[in-house]
Amino acid sequence: MTQDPNAPGNVPPAGAPTAGAPNTGAPLDPSAPYAGPAPTKDEQNMAVLCYILGIVTGIVGPLIIWLLKKDSSKFIDDQGKEVINFGITVALASIVLIVVGIILHFIPYLGAAVTILLRLGLYVSVIVLNIMGAMSVSKGTAYRYPFSLRLIK
Repeated sequence: MTQDPNAPGNVPPAGAPTAGAPNTGAPLDPSAPYAGPAPTKDEQNMAVLCYILGIVTGIVGPLIIWLLKKDSSKFIDDQGKEVINFGITVALASIVLIVVGIILHFIPYLGAAVTILLRLGLYVSVIVLNIMGAMSVSKGTAYRYPFSLRLIK
């Protein structure tokens, strides 16, 4: 038989979340999951659009949506920043791959093959991670990329 954690006399350990505790808003750590109010269906749809536009337009589409909606929705503000930060990370990785391609250009055949495989891996990961993000926010759950520079906080 299990005990009811809300029964009188049962005190949760210090620092443990309590049942029914109010949500205090945004987390202190920017890499922590979103802790704001539950998003509406319209907010979820706009967040999905941010992720889909992240595949098609890079930073531009999500930046426009984020600039238009950041003040009216904490969820779109959070997820828009996430997509933009990932777009910046991908742009920086692309620049690094260009430099690597120039350096490897002097190795016949191998240099071109390695550069093509690295770029392909980057673009496939962009597509897969943005689709995963779109699926997550369509359910109302905030998404965090597994690797991303969080420059916009």
